Amino acid sequence: MSFEDCESPSVPWKVLIQTTDDFHLQLVCSLLGVAQIPHTAQGQSALRLYPLGAAGTKTTNRMLGATVKVPEDRLEEARALISEPAVDIEDPS
Repeated sequence: MSFEDCESPSVPWKVLIQTTDDFHLQLVCSLLGVAQIPHTAQGQSALRLYPLGAAGTKTTNRMLGATVKVPEDRLEEARALISEPAVDIEDPS
């Protein structure tokens, strides 16, 4: 989802995560999409060119990572969403 897709473009956007791990990026974007939280990811192409993975988390070069932003008024909701641990669903059988 891009900035233009946001219902209220006048709301400032804030950084939710910065990552060099493409899997982490895709997981966070998927969670935000399912929760219908508007978001934008910048730098996805760099992750495919330079796949540092989780080992790249120590790098300080923003050019090698991706940034996910959400509207400021949804930031706390997005943080809670990505910080909640997975819950096992009991098998009904």
